[in-house]
Amino acid sequence: GREIMSYDEILDAFSIGGINASNPVFDEQKLIAFNKDHIKTAPIDQLVTLIAPLLVESKLTESGWVDDSANCEYLKKVIDVMRERLWVVKDISQLAGFFFSEPTEYDSKGVSKRFKPETAEQLVNLADSFESLEKFDHTSLEVALDSVADKQGVKRADIIHAVRLAVSGMTQGPGLFDLLALVGKERTVARLRKAIEFIRNMKPQPQTQ
Repeated sequence: GREIMSYDEILDAFSIGGINASNPVFDEQKLIAFNKDHIKTAPIDQLVTLIAPLLVESKLTESGWVDDSANCEYLKKVIDVMRERLWVVKDISQLAGFFFSEPTEYDSKGVSKRFKPETAEQLVNLADSFESLEKFDHTSLEVALDSVADKQGVKRADIIHAVRLAVSGMTQGPGLFDLLALVGKERTVARLRKAIEFIRNMKPQPQTQ
């Protein structure tokens, strides 16, 4: 009854006597589901080998970028936080491009829902708070965001969604605080300040009756 097996396990289980004459069925959706499961458990070095050329192809990195040990370690961390979300390795360019390059636009539905006039002030306070952090890790970031939410009298989730959109350009992704820690203080604060200006320059939305 097992469906997920390693290459060696398949070899051990294979038997000519098990072959029958019925028409084979190729289920592409099931194959992709199998692939997702293998990505979750694949050795990180194997995934680096597969993904590094895709980043070059997508112009997110340059040829030879991954040969630098610091860059390679960074890529491993990106893969670790993203592997649960990948169905196939090529998804990395679309779903994780913001780890390598500043987003050039924001999800339009996210903008309508998350970028309100009052959001700019919330992000200003958060950017200032993040900039003052000595440690830019999951715990410190979560404490800082919760503090700003309390002082502003807004729901924690509202700021979380706005920050995700500001930093990644997307409305979904890995855990926010792991994402921010990986993007780093300098890039995170710069992207928040860019989003603040974007919000301030937005045209007022027409009122619906």
